[in-house]
Amino acid sequence: MRKAKESLRTVHSAMLLVLAMSTGVFLAGEVRAERFSDQILKVVGRVDHVDRETLRIVVDDRTFQLTPSTLIRLPNGLPTQFQALRRGRFVEFVPQSGGARPTVLEIRILPEGFVPPPREQD
Repeated sequence: MRKAKESLRTVHSAMLLVLAMSTGVFLAGEVRAERFSDQILKVVGRVDHVDRETLRIVVDDRTFQLTPSTLIRLPNGLPTQFQALRRGRFVEFVPQSGGARPTVLEIRILPEGFVPPPREQD
């Protein structure tokens, strides 16, 4: 009985963690970010501009730095080339703080037709 309660408690804790990590506030027309304290965990937004020379991407009017080794993934998770990042597509990524602008080490292109959830009212 004791082991069963411990197992149930572990499963319950894991479910709460997954729920906490998977929920976030999505703001239409702005960079959507899940936040924990002051640290941004994940950004979801529309690509405004991609500069292949400086390796910068502008998402919902915010500039992020890419690196030569930034991993770019298709909606199915497979890696792809830098050229797949196009204006108007939605992407998600976790920016790394430090330096003059946040750096993106991995970015996922969201499926065509992706529509962000409506903005939550405060």
